[in-house]
Parts: sequence; structure tokens; C-alpha cells
Amino acid sequence: MKLQIINTTPSLLKSAKNYFQKEYVFNLKNLPPESLIARYLVSKKMEGLFGVKNYVPETDENGTPLFEGGIFWSISHKEDNIAIAVSGEPVGIDLEIITARDESLFSFFKPYEWEKLGEKTWGNFYRLWTAKEALTKKLNLDLDRMKNISLIKINKDNLLLEYNGVRYEIQVFMKDKLVYSVG
Repeated sequence: MKLQIINTTPSLLKSAKNYFQKEYVFNLKNLPPESLIARYLVSKKMEGLFGVKNYVPETDENGTPLFEGGIFWSISHKEDNIAIAVSGEPVGIDLEIITARDESLFSFFKPYEWEKLGEKTWGNFYRLWTAKEALTKKLNLDLDRMKNISLIKINKDNLLLEYNGVRYEIQVFMKDKLVYSVG
């Protein structure tokens, strides 16, 4: 699997717009520019890792990536930060910026999950949130299924999650105010 975290730049946006056909760019006009850049980066990784030239990342009407030939990708972006993952097996990635919000969000996680996480902080909240969202993307689930994912164990930067009796290890990274998870 290849993971990449990058900050957007005007030159990257220009490269992305020039790389894809005008119709593809037009169809993404309602999405933030980071979405187009992320797809450009996925396309370039597909070529570098798998030799697939001119790959055009497509999604269904819900924004779920469509996969061909056993090659999988996932993207996430917040503000000027982009995270992509490309792999030969299903993959999910999520990126968030740690920001204080309404503390009622803490109730989204079960009490035993908070016991494993430790103190109720926004850093801990986003560690588990990004891990669960990365798993929903990996398994191609709706976000409302996130409530059915349970935290089992924490090992350093890895969270062991369970969904429908199957356990998954998700890597979680924190740098400054960024939290991102991949699995």
C-alpha cells in the first residue's frame, strides 16, 4: 500500500486540471479543489505502483470509489490537506484536523471505548473517529454503520476495531493538529 499526505498548492490544482479531460473536471466542479487534486494524485500513484496509465478515479453517485482490476484507492481531505491511499487490496483512509466542537459528540463513542482511549480529549476523539471512518471506507459501508464498529484494543499507533465479528487493525497517525488513519 502506498500512503501519501500532501498540502495543496495552486500548481498541483493546475496540474490536476490539465491532466484530466475537461468533462471529468467539469463533473467535479461542485467538489472542493482538493478532491480533484486527490484524484490526480491517485492517478499518478496508479501509474507508479501498478503501471496503469491515464487512470481516471471514478465514484458512484454516493461518492464511493469504484475499483477495477483489483486496485483500490481511498481519499480524504480537510482544508488544504489531502490524504490518499492506493493498494492491491481494499483500503480506507480518513483525515481530520483536531478542533474543539460541541462536547455532546463525545457521546458518539461507548463508555468502554473512552476507558480504552483514556481522557476525553478532542485528540482521542479524532483518533477513534478517523479509525472508524477509515474502516467504513475499507469495507465500503455507509457512515451510519460506524456506530456498529467497536474499539477492541489500542497498540501504540494502531487501533484494533471489530465489525460483525471480524477484527481489523487500523493505523492512526497524529502530527500537530492533523489526525489520519489508514487500514
